[in-house]
Amino acid sequence: MFLEWIKKYGPDKIILGADCLNRKIATQGWLENSETDVVDFISDYQQKGIQYVICTDISKDGMLQGTSNELYKEILEKTSVKLIASGGFLHWMI
Repeated sequence: MFLEWIKKYGPDKIILGADCLNRKIATQGWLENSETDVVDFISDYQQKGIQYVICTDISKDGMLQGTSNELYKEILEKTSVKLIASGGFLHWMI
């Protein structure tokens, strides 16, 4: 279905969500972990046209321990997606 959305609406209108725990893609509302490495997952979807990714490192989300800088740096080095990093931030609304 996701690939159909990319074709129908265009890759510039779709953002891929890549939630991970210990570098493995998490699904079902973070209740299940796959064996798929997050960087491989993003790279695969980039080859299918995806341009934008929001990646959440579950281990950092809500912990106020900082971000997964090394992971996000690797994603940017190994792909050319436009990355929205999530998890480990303190958000303020003004």
